[in-house]
Amino acid sequence: MDSNSFFMRRAFAKPKAGELVQTAAINGGFLHTTNDGWATFTARTNVGSRNWFQVAISPTNPLVQTAVTYGYIYTTADGWATFTERVNVGAKNWFLVAIGT
Repeated sequence: MDSNSFFMRRAFAKPKAGELVQTAAINGGFLHTTNDGWATFTARTNVGSRNWFQVAISPTNPLVQTAVTYGYIYTTADGWATFTERVNVGAKNWFLVAIGT
C-alpha cells in the first residue's frame, strides 16, 4: 500500500497465531484490511465509502471488528465480508471505539 495514496485516520493491528491482522480506516474512502503487513490488501467496498474515524479489532478474534464514522457504528464478525450498521444507537458524532476481551 502506497502511504501517499491514502489519508488514514486510524489503523490498528492485532497479531493472532503468527498473523498480523490490520484494518485501516480511510477518511472519505473505504476500510482496507490485510493480514500480511500490507503486501496485499482488500478494499472493503461492500461497506461503502464513508468518513471513517476509527476502527478496533478484537484481541481474541481478529475477524470481530467495529468502526465508527461521524454518523454510525458499524460491526462485523467476519472481517467485513458482512457488517451491521448499528442504527439503534442513533446517528451521533462518534470519535472512539474499542472492543474488550
